[in-house]
Amino acid sequence: MARRGHSSASQGARGGAGSSASSSSSSASSQQYCLDLVKKHDFDSYVAGLLLPAAARNSYFAIRSFNAEIAMIRDNTHGNAMAGRIRFQWWRDLLQEIYHGQHGGASMVATSPVAQALSEAVHKHDLSERWFERSLDARQRDLAGEQVRGYTLLWAGGALCFLC
Repeated sequence: MARRGHSSASQGARGGAGSSASSSSSSASSQQYCLDLVKKHDFDSYVAGLLLPAAARNSYFAIRSFNAEIAMIRDNTHGNAMAGRIRFQWWRDLLQEIYHGQHGGASMVATSPVAQALSEAVHKHDLSERWFERSLDARQRDLAGEQVRGYTLLWAGGALCFLC
């Protein structure tokens, strides 16, 4: 899951002397992690992302890596619905922290390079929280094996078309 490679990415979140340099290093490593994740799991999107202007590229790969992470939940849980629901809840809690701030305890964003890059993209481009929630809802329905019924669910699932 998103926690791979988190030790080097979370070093910048510790602060202290030189935290500005560590923070930019952490940002660069989280962005590279996202790029590598998309390249490995969604090669078509990786190639498309290389064609984007440099100013938008890191945010694009952060969003695409979020999609890759939540798409892999079903495969990585091997039919264990409870494990899948726990992972989806982790992402929901993480989005809550990104959009509404930390509510005590350690930062969840610092534990994941995807979360760090996604947080930067959300704040840089003022991205809609509801869009990410709908993405999670659609992927969680997929985990549960729910069939698309009616126009409303079809439309909600279709909102992910450009991310799939």
